[in-house]
Amino acid sequence: MKLKLFLLFISLITLKYNNLVGQTNRYIDSIRIGKFVVYKLQEAEFYVPSSVLKPINKDKMPLLAANLDSVHAPANSFLIKSPNNIILVDAGIGDYSSNPEKNLMTLIKSIGVEPNQVDMILITHFHFDHISGLIDSLGNESFPNASIYVSQKENDYWFNNPNQLLEKHKKRAKMVPNYFVPYMNANKYYTFNDYEFIAEGIQAIPAYGHTMGHTIFSFESSNQTLWCIGDLMHIKKIQFDHPRLGITYDSKPETAVESRMKLFEQAAKKRVYIAASHDFDYFKIKINGEKIVEIPLTYLIL
Repeated sequence: MKLKLFLLFISLITLKYNNLVGQTNRYIDSIRIGKFVVYKLQEAEFYVPSSVLKPINKDKMPLLAANLDSVHAPANSFLIKSPNNIILVDAGIGDYSSNPEKNLMTLIKSIGVEPNQVDMILITHFHFDHISGLIDSLGNESFPNASIYVSQKENDYWFNNPNQLLEKHKKRAKMVPNYFVPYMNANKYYTFNDYEFIAEGIQAIPAYGHTMGHTIFSFESSNQTLWCIGDLMHIKKIQFDHPRLGITYDSKPETAVESRMKLFEQAAKKRVYIAASHDFDYFKIKINGEKIVEIPLTYLIL
């Protein structure tokens, strides 16, 4: 019940959002990466309190400006069209969105795609704001022709050994199978290993720490690369200036910070386009000392 109320709460808080790239409607942005066309599907907007950020390894919490007590953020999934597939990265909050304009199915249909055309769903991790849209209100598959791909490590943590679960996950773990069982029963549930290529140009990159098997997905085509980074970072406005801050939602905060620093350094060197689950914009980055600096896409491709 608490989960439902939380998801309902974040779906109700909506503010004006200015799109930057390839506008389809107020809640969808698109960008082309070679053969891939990527659509950001924004289901909800909410405020993240800065109090959820935690210093790592005895660092001190930075003194934040008064206007950063909480930060406005969205909840996004991503739909990718390729010549051979229609791919969804995460399935968002699903039926918990109370705004018909922002319901995941409505957003998908608004770009000319029917749910039964989605044939691959890549899951970054098993938190409910990333998997709730996999099933409808009756517990049936929302995407009847889709195969689900999840990290072997994420699968093993949630399904294979209840004794290894963190205390905060034990109740949640009883609910997680509900979202995947319909696909398992239809033999459409697959696991992948670190750095495995799931399809041509699509690679799974481990980004552990936020959850035990948290994964980002790389889409590479025509010498361009975009990463769907899931929850590699949550509050860009703060964590780019203080990238070693963890967050209470992390399973292993120290590991999450290590993953963020390593992968963002790679992203800066490779000039990777970044699509984040909890940020409004696509962007690139550069590293300036200990800080991460955003390069807005408006200056790069418009």
